[in-house]
Amino acid sequence: MQIFATTSSLTTEAALRFALTLATLYAAHSVADHWVQTHGQACGKAAPGRAGWTANLAHVTTYTATLALAWPWSDGGSASATRPVGSWPASPSKTPGSPGSNAPLGAGRA
Repeated sequence: MQIFATTSSLTTEAALRFALTLATLYAAHSVADHWVQTHGQACGKAAPGRAGWTANLAHVTTYTATLALAWPWSDGGSASATRPVGSWPASPSKTPGSPGSNAPLGAGRA
């Protein structure tokens, strides 16, 4: 009796890609929040009005730049992130004309 289903290589690959992306972006998050963010940004974000918004915008800018620099080292820089919208999951069972299908409408019909 088999208790657990056999893991396919596609599922394993997806899990490894997720783990790599998660680890890389978590590390980048830590760097962005603890090393790149200045003391002035951290304290100023809670200030009321324009000063708080300016400090928060500066933090978001440096945070985004840090994650953008880390992105190529995560799986986000691989071909899996550049698939066209609607092509996930890549399944041969898609019917022509359905979202994500590359077959033209009317293909496969008699």
